[in-house]
Amino acid sequence: MFRAITLLLLISAVAHAQDPAPRQWSRAGGTTTTTPPPSAAATSTPPADLAGPEAQSRHLTDDMNIPLPVASPALKSAATEIAPLTPDEVREMVKLQDGIDRALAPAQVVPRISSLTVDLAPGASLPLLRTSPGHTSNISLIDSTGAPWPVELEPINSAEDAFDVRWVPGLPVISVQALRPYRQGNLTLSLPGLNVPVVVSLTSGEASPAGRTWIVDSRLDLRIPRRGPGASEVLSPASKVGLYNSTLQAFLDGIPPANARRLKTSNSVEETTVWQIGDDLYVRSRAMLRDEFEETSSSADGMRLWKLPLSPLLTFSVAGRSVPLQVHLE
Repeated sequence: MFRAITLLLLISAVAHAQDPAPRQWSRAGGTTTTTPPPSAAATSTPPADLAGPEAQSRHLTDDMNIPLPVASPALKSAATEIAPLTPDEVREMVKLQDGIDRALAPAQVVPRISSLTVDLAPGASLPLLRTSPGHTSNISLIDSTGAPWPVELEPINSAEDAFDVRWVPGLPVISVQALRPYRQGNLTLSLPGLNVPVVVSLTSGEASPAGRTWIVDSRLDLRIPRRGPGASEVLSPASKVGLYNSTLQAFLDGIPPANARRLKTSNSVEETTVWQIGDDLYVRSRAMLRDEFEETSSSADGMRLWKLPLSPLLTFSVAGRSVPLQVHLE
């Protein structure tokens, strides 16, 4: 009996030892997947496409923790050479440069057209031509009758490094260009038929009291108190030509005195203006006045001025005919 039980136990053990491995799942196509032992499954990391959300999140976090490449010393040196300042420092430097440019900027130029009579007597003041870099100033020469006085000899420039002087032989115009600010010089003119030279002072930096404006002579008409080679026929005595009358000169330049009153006119003559000061009329026109007058003056552009007693009616010569001008006196 005991031997029978022992034999059965041996047969059972042998049969259990020869039993095949447990059944496993198979993929379509006949490939058999081997199930790893529990220990291997616990220690290995599943592929990203098969892992769960927690595994994928841990995988991405590990990628983000990878340190960025450190800039090389050569790159840092090149960046310092190209842009040594920070953006805030650059903006501050721009503000400083703007302030310097404003401080060094030239004053605002105020161009003027004026005229004056040259005094050739000993001890007289010299005429002054006010110039500025970047602006051309011109001198126009006329005689006592208003006719142009041409320049035939080269002008003498005392400061060639500060002023550029241009001229054309036979023309009554000289152009002066300032090359540097705040410089002084003079210009000597020798005119045909005039025994003495005409000297003109030059300046390129006469600032106003405010210090922000320069008055520049765009055109300066210089009247020579003599009859030039092309003098026009004199229609009035020389004693009535107001060469040194500042009041006449102000009206002629279109800048009447403060106490002058402009009068209304009828049957207007082109480019004619009438003012009144006290008991005198001052008439500015390009037409020729045919009435009796006390004093007259003229400019290089053909404008004329007359001083005469109060009169409600003036007569001008226009294109060979007489044209009346009615003045409304106050």
